Amino acid sequence: MSAAARPRLAALGQLVPAARLAQAETGRGWSAGFGPRFYLLLLLGFVWLAPAWWQPRFIYAMFAWDALAAALWLWDLLRLPRASQLAVSRNWTGPAAFGTVSLISLAVENHGAVGIYARLVDDVPATLRKTPPDVEVRASTGLSGHAEYPIRPAERGDAHFGRVYLHYQSVFRIAERWATAELSQTVRVYPNFEESRRAMLYLIRSRQVQLEKRLKRHRGFGREFESLREFREGDEYRDICWTATARRAHLVTKVHQVERSQTVWIVLDTGRLLRARVAGPSKLDYAVNAALSLAQVALYSGDNVGLIAYGRRIQQHVSAGRGSAHLRALIERLAMVHTEPFEAN
Repeated sequence: MSAAARPRLAALGQLVPAARLAQAETGRGWSAGFGPRFYLLLLLGFVWLAPAWWQPRFIYAMFAWDALAAALWLWDLLRLPRASQLAVSRNWTGPAAFGTVSLISLAVENHGAVGIYARLVDDVPATLRKTPPDVEVRASTGLSGHAEYPIRPAERGDAHFGRVYLHYQSVFRIAERWATAELSQTVRVYPNFEESRRAMLYLIRSRQVQLEKRLKRHRGFGREFESLREFREGDEYRDICWTATARRAHLVTKVHQVERSQTVWIVLDTGRLLRARVAGPSKLDYAVNAALSLAQVALYSGDNVGLIAYGRRIQQHVSAGRGSAHLRALIERLAMVHTEPFEAN
């Protein structure tokens, strides 16, 4: 793994939202229903209507069948685990990033006496997914089951998740219980890491090529002192070190290198002109991705990077610094940059 990738991976690993775990609970109202096979049993009871045209006493057989179906429903309902015997969790496989598909896992841990089939509906913001996810999980007794669903954030910033709603049945699928799990959390949607990574690799390669050309053809370029050596034909006279020349009684020149540990400031205009959209994302979204790429290249090069995002006033400000913790701070602030309906001041 390259030195550039290590701080980036360390920063991204800390951006993954925390997992949420909560015990299921029932609502204040009625929290039970009928499974699909209960309606099938009732439908089969109408078979008794055919002979009832000739023998009315078969009507009583139909009522007896319906009573049996109701008894089976009650028996299956009492077998189902109570809501307090179920635990629901929401887990993230990676950070939420603008325009990037990521997976969320919903898991159900069953402490009841029978296995269940649970249908889970997660309260997901519309900016992350157009329709609420509806997944089915099978959890045997004493074990847990999980299912995943994808999200694709359409906006950066904070997104608020709500509860998870459960409808669960036994293997017979005659009765059904309803419950909810309080998994509310606020998740931050970050800039597009994939776009910034591709741009960062291109910028790093371009910079390396430029450095190779500079070192090969223009060794004297750059104004940061590196070392002293004897004067050679073609060296500039302004680079002669006269104090060293006086001591050694022959011309000595200074060798310079490209400056390092520079301070790079990234300034983002968030005025109304950046609200325009190009192939979906806004111009500001492209600018944020470019700013993240440039920040990673500068940090990889050993420079200090600072950030200012402004509209009518300064929205975000990060003092110049370096390291994985500083990269994470830059990503956090870039996620909260938003456009304004007015001209930037």
